[in-house]
Amino acid sequence: MKKKVLFMLNDMNVGGTEKAFLNLVDTMSPEEYEVTLLLLRRWGGFMDAVPSWVKVETIDNYAFLEREMKDAPLAVTKDYIKSGKLGRAVGVALTHLYFKATGNRIPYFHRMFRGLEQKRRGYDVAVAFAGPQDCISAYVQEYVDAPIKVQWIHFDVSKIYFAAETCRKLYPKFQHVFVVSEEARQALVRVLPEIEPITRTVPNVISAKLCRQQAEQGESFADGYTGTRIVTLGRLSEEKGQNIIPEVAAELAKRGVDFRWYLVGDGKLRTTIEEKAAALGVADRVVLLGTQTNPYPYLKDADLYVQTSVHEGFCITLGEAKAFDLPIVSTNCAGAHEQLDGLPNCRIVERTKEEILQAVLELLGK
Repeated sequence: MKKKVLFMLNDMNVGGTEKAFLNLVDTMSPEEYEVTLLLLRRWGGFMDAVPSWVKVETIDNYAFLEREMKDAPLAVTKDYIKSGKLGRAVGVALTHLYFKATGNRIPYFHRMFRGLEQKRRGYDVAVAFAGPQDCISAYVQEYVDAPIKVQWIHFDVSKIYFAAETCRKLYPKFQHVFVVSEEARQALVRVLPEIEPITRTVPNVISAKLCRQQAEQGESFADGYTGTRIVTLGRLSEEKGQNIIPEVAAELAKRGVDFRWYLVGDGKLRTTIEEKAAALGVADRVVLLGTQTNPYPYLKDADLYVQTSVHEGFCITLGEAKAFDLPIVSTNCAGAHEQLDGLPNCRIVERTKEEILQAVLELLGK
């Protein structure tokens, strides 16, 4: 009999957690497992990458509740009052006040999901995969029936906002708490020492074989450039730290290095990076390629990979770059040493312009 497993994520946006899910499912046989992917919303660039044998479901009427998840409670309460929804207005106000006083948001989630849909039953394992995400953790605990429940943590909780009091109530109810790197596991245990017995380091799955296969299937660089190609993958965001790249690029240009630095990904930092590159005179060298669901052809044809993250849990793109035996420069974030220590063509540095620059020059032989 097949084992029935439910994974819950926010959506299938092009990101590391979503890629980790796809890599993990790729290792699971449809002859052995019946997998359900439960999403808050059916959206994202990786939706088409979900295997056809995986059943995709969404939370009923989640769109109705999305405002309560994202907007300021006072604004939501006022809108409910104006529209005559006094019961929901009072509920939002009281549970928010309770959260502010105690740090515990569980009553808020109970009220939000109450009456939304029936409990989901019939699973052997239920996984709150997008962690830490207290909404998903609460849903898996309260609205999914399974004898084994797993909380999966993909970030270093010491570097991000972490609802410790809420998670202190939720996490001990799980049978297992998986954390994607040992450094990130230790950070979690420092905050919640009581859950150490159920924690375990489980690195993200990265298939080097699959990366290399996909590298032969997509489009690569089309600019005809023949110099040194530096590549950085990832969402353009503060935590990924690509805003330092124009500064390093400007110093490389001053030293006469013939290069182009390609950023594969998109996000809120795009305008900042473009403006900074223009101001520093390297707009022609810092090339933004946008979101690519198959970035592997770019890695295959690159000369150097650079990761500029401010923080990580376990950086999947480092593992993907390793699949192509690229020289790698990475900032000193969680999981970097676990992946790169002992490799002669890899350098781990502090996230400063000077240290990244020197490591790049060294690996390029300049």
